[in-house]
Amino acid sequence: MLGRNPANYHVEYLDITQHWDATSQPYAGGDALITLLSQGWEMNGTIYMEYKWFGGNRRVRVYHCDLYLDDDHMTLPVIHNPYVNRLLRQPQFKIELRETGKLTPHEVV
Repeated sequence: MLGRNPANYHVEYLDITQHWDATSQPYAGGDALITLLSQGWEMNGTIYMEYKWFGGNRRVRVYHCDLYLDDDHMTLPVIHNPYVNRLLRQPQFKIELRETGKLTPHEVV
């Protein structure tokens, strides 16, 4: 597991928290990931990246992050953005390709 210090994730300026629930949102944003890390969740070092295709030629990267807090575990599917990309390029993370899928219109964030 990786350290819990949110300062390692360059979020000193984060002034809001973002709740995410798999039953209501298929994907999370980077703000939900940072909120969980600041609440003590730890991220596994292996991140699975998946390409979701939408509209033929458009693709979206989704990072599947395994998070742990005590005996709890969740897999957080996070839509890429420049902040998430920078966070996951840190040397302690290993990105592995996951099977690609196709986005359906109701999954578009």
